[in-house]
Amino acid sequence: MPVSLSDIDKFERRNEGVYVNVFGYDGDKIYPLRHTKLKHPIDLLLIDDGQKQHYCLTKKFNKLMVRGSHSMYYCKRCLNGFTRKDVLYNHKTCCNEQNAVRVVLPKPDTMLSFKKYNR
Repeated sequence: MPVSLSDIDKFERRNEGVYVNVFGYDGDKIYPLRHTKLKHPIDLLLIDDGQKQHYCLTKKFNKLMVRGSHSMYYCKRCLNGFTRKDVLYNHKTCCNEQNAVRVVLPKPDTMLSFKKYNR
């Protein structure tokens, strides 16, 4: 019997101090299915072929996400990659507290304008 994402909610309630993130995989990209805001979660990768499901423990999330030869640090909520840990930390302060992407608009009268759009 497959374990659903709602079953993971029950698991967390019954096991205090254990938190779980779940990521899906569709063959060429990874996407978040369930994210907890609590610290030190266990990361699971759900592989689903339509008939069977399998959860895999992911110990090194950044290595799972890397697409090139250089190391990156990834936000587990939005899956954006950063080259430095301090930049990821600054990003997380905004990303974890907002329901959507944080939009920062420029101050009035500081925007550029264009007159010749064809250029």
